[in-house]
Amino acid sequence: SREQSITLGTTLLLLFWWLTEPIPIHITALAPLLIFPVTGVLSMTTAVAQFSTNTTFLIVGGFLLALTAEKWLLLDRITFSIMLKIGSTPHRALFGMMLVTALLSAWMSNVATTVIMVPIAASVASKIDPEDTQLLKGYLLSIAYTASISGMLTPISTPTNVIVIDWLSITYPRAPEVTFPLWIGAALPVTLSMLTVLYLYILSL
Repeated sequence: SREQSITLGTTLLLLFWWLTEPIPIHITALAPLLIFPVTGVLSMTTAVAQFSTNTTFLIVGGFLLALTAEKWLLLDRITFSIMLKIGSTPHRALFGMMLVTALLSAWMSNVATTVIMVPIAASVASKIDPEDTQLLKGYLLSIAYTASISGMLTPISTPTNVIVIDWLSITYPRAPEVTFPLWIGAALPVTLSMLTVLYLYILSL
């Protein structure tokens, strides 16, 4: 149909623009807001509504929270406070780093969490045993995997979680709403189980 052709063409155009960046990528993301109403694929009201959904605001709010906490070094302070209380032996340090990474990744981007934790892991490993490269590898692996695993813990851990919730509400409008506590209640046992397995695996390396 005409609408399908326009939608496909717009998708390919956006992909090309994102890859080549003839214009800033954030402006490219707004192109459908102009193309679809002009071509009649969507009304302006429908197109604009997609940029102001609860999902969009929740994602932006999570990003702003993480940005503010990172700017004022709040995350660094929390991290070092927890690490000091847990201890600096190899096993305790591993547990501490996984705990901090899990807590941070539950409320902010996995990438941002990893960027914050990697220098801390390198510093801790060098203080425990500067010659033990295996120790550093274990710490880095634990951070990477913990950030990914904890990304399922809360709806705002990663944008895909919010998108799934939004999709469920649209696809199954009569189903119970997926609330924040409901999501955490379902994800917490799985997350803790996977983190426990990861901790034991890293210790065995």
